[in-house]
Amino acid sequence: MTAERGLGNAWFAALSSVGIYRRLVLLERGLDIPVPDVSADPSFRVALLADGERAAYLEFRPDQDAVEIARRVERGDRCFATWQEQRIVHAAWAATGRAWIEYLSRELPLAAGDVYVYDSFTRPEFRGRGAAPLRARVLGQYFAARGYARVLTAVLQENAAGFRPLEKVGTRPVGAIGYIGIGPWRRHFVRRHPR
Repeated sequence: MTAERGLGNAWFAALSSVGIYRRLVLLERGLDIPVPDVSADPSFRVALLADGERAAYLEFRPDQDAVEIARRVERGDRCFATWQEQRIVHAAWAATGRAWIEYLSRELPLAAGDVYVYDSFTRPEFRGRGAAPLRARVLGQYFAARGYARVLTAVLQENAAGFRPLEKVGTRPVGAIGYIGIGPWRRHFVRRHPR
């Protein structure tokens, strides 16, 4: 079974690399369910990224550019950052209303009570120290207090490490989102797992 899964993942990865087929696992977490206690480094603090802190974010994520960050902020997306002293060690973005999924080149309309979390990243030397679960708890509390009901996110099926922090806070797979096709001849899909 594991060999078959490995071959399947390799096949889908090959199709993805040429842009013919891409898919992400869609996950959700209800905000009415409290996040389990997370053990995190006591020096961590989580806060919304302020306009004056964009330089710190770009130092944390040198693979991104200021124009894209400004575009996210203009759309109304919010960045939740986990800090240790004066540097960011983890961050993730949250969208409401509509979410742009770069990997799939598509917009995902969101229900009124939904929050879509994307571009979650932890500095490698801080992985496994609770930065992501702590941020997930604070983000959930923030949106629950504003009447939101659930958090959605999407992860590459092949990214096993990407699922671990999500599972720690009660996030569960509910379906898949993706496309098949080339260029303008793409068929986008959203499939929910049967309950």
